[in-house]
Amino acid sequence: MSHQPAEPQERAPIHAAVDTAEPLALDDGEPTSMSRWLWVAYPLALLGVTGVWGAVLQVLLSTQIATIVSEIGSAAGTLGWVVSIGAVSSVLAQPILGRLSDRTRTKILGPRNVWVLGGAAAGAVALVATGLMTTPISIAIAWAVAMWPLSGVQAALTAVMPERIPLNRRGSMSGIVGTIQIVGGFIGVTLAGVADTTQLGYVFAGVLLITTSFVFALTTKDPLRGRPRLVAGEAPRVPLPTFTTAPDFWWTFTSRFLVLFGFFLTTTMQLYIIRDWIGAGAGTIEAAQDALIPIVGVNSLATMLCAVLAGVLADRFGRLKPFVATSALLGVPAGLVVVFNPTMTGLFITSVLSGVALGAYMAVDQALISRVIPSKETAARDLGLINIANAGPQIIAPVIAGAVVAATGNYALLYIALGIFAIPGALAVLKVRSVR
Repeated sequence: MSHQPAEPQERAPIHAAVDTAEPLALDDGEPTSMSRWLWVAYPLALLGVTGVWGAVLQVLLSTQIATIVSEIGSAAGTLGWVVSIGAVSSVLAQPILGRLSDRTRTKILGPRNVWVLGGAAAGAVALVATGLMTTPISIAIAWAVAMWPLSGVQAALTAVMPERIPLNRRGSMSGIVGTIQIVGGFIGVTLAGVADTTQLGYVFAGVLLITTSFVFALTTKDPLRGRPRLVAGEAPRVPLPTFTTAPDFWWTFTSRFLVLFGFFLTTTMQLYIIRDWIGAGAGTIEAAQDALIPIVGVNSLATMLCAVLAGVLADRFGRLKPFVATSALLGVPAGLVVVFNPTMTGLFITSVLSGVALGAYMAVDQALISRVIPSKETAARDLGLINIANAGPQIIAPVIAGAVVAATGNYALLYIALGIFAIPGALAVLKVRSVR
């Protein structure tokens, strides 16, 4: 299906109260209305998922590894390959589970809601199991297994944007989603930081996931509920998008991959950056955890403000690409500030600039992605492919970051790379032709 640049539209009506009616659809299959409750339930569900990412990737895995591997360089290297193994698992899981979600037919809740419900329950169990592991290899295996149900939840939730949100509401919803996802990350970091033990931190993350996912799955109406069952041999076969058939899809993928790769070079090493480079507190992992919470806090505040503002302005002006490209380029000053001022003050400024950049980028880029998927029939599969642009950097970036630190002990190189990758990330989105 081709997507033409959006023309100004009148605001679609919003149903009151509860999410009980399926969105109406235009001739091209786009929804034209949505319930007010979806404005709450959808961001809340994504808050739970990103809360898990924040807790595990920024605090819990680092803390687990630090208690096992005492040498500074070795700890960073070990954390890198543990995170990367989990990310490889996610890359495999996202499109596969997204396709399974596309093919699911059920009258109970609907396919997306069923996958959110079941994935959250299984994911919570897997998180608790990960917290019980005591060696790097067992931690890596448990986390890789956990990525499957967690990816199932994320793949189903990602499909909600094109299936339930009207075109002229997606900028605003993307801004809210971008904001709430950062809030989720901050909540996850905080829960993990205040937990008395690492194992308890994993329990907190699992409870957050189950609570938010269950609220979404049990209180919203899945428009795909009750679809006719697929007959063997009659299932629609939609080929995977290629650069020839869907160039805008892959330019969007490329932009997100490059931008997130730069940021992931530093994100997974935050505790070690604070402890070993900045030298916060007594130079212990516990002091680094205490210092990380306000760092993530100012980052979250900047992200929230800019995500909402960028989303509203994108809807107001009917343009997405300028916001995405400009916010990507903010990665350049974000990376350079702490290089020239490697102190807590410099790290705070970098965190604010990173929040501004990622808030605006992720908010509007999500709306852009919903406009370039090739087919609504394979929305979850194709969005699962896009989610590889999230997981792919998590595979490569931690390994490279860990190897660089292990070999040189120089964390500044990671921030220099952040600025470098922001530039082609911004240029890639300008190649998108079907969206302004």
